[in-house]
Amino acid sequence: GLVEALRRNEIDRIVGILRGQACPDGLKEDFLYNERFVVIARKGHPLHVEVPGIDALEQTNWVVAPHGTPVRSYFETVFSDIGASPPTQTCELLSFGYAEQMLEVSNSAAVLTYSDRKLATLRSELAEVRTGFPEQTAQIGVSSLKTAPTNRALNEFDRVLKRLVLEQNHVD
Repeated sequence: GLVEALRRNEIDRIVGILRGQACPDGLKEDFLYNERFVVIARKGHPLHVEVPGIDALEQTNWVVAPHGTPVRSYFETVFSDIGASPPTQTCELLSFGYAEQMLEVSNSAAVLTYSDRKLATLRSELAEVRTGFPEQTAQIGVSSLKTAPTNRALNEFDRVLKRLVLEQNHVD
């Protein structure tokens, strides 16, 4: 995965959901902004009822992130907390864009993360599903090796990224 690529110095940074206390050894995390976990499906999906029942959620085909990721952990915890088993018939995707594309043309639902701003500009074919799941914040930031040497290019990347986040009013 990405953490292993970071450790092998194949990549310099991971921009995504921070793991907080579960941050792998040797990594440091720098917070950028907050998003929240959201269930998304195509408009007209059967889950778009007032609040879908546990049976409907269990019978749904889900697009989820791989095991060991914060999104997958949230997905499994939510199902466990409502007394249901997480569905085993899932499609695992790493790409946010591919997940959205798949949802547009399928009867699947997905747990993804969005800022309020991004959710307001969601693809027109998709809509948030009001599941009644507890709201949980996903902290977005940059992960890097604690021992990684810095250089001008990486320092400039970090500076520009933080500036862009501030300009987009993502800071909560």
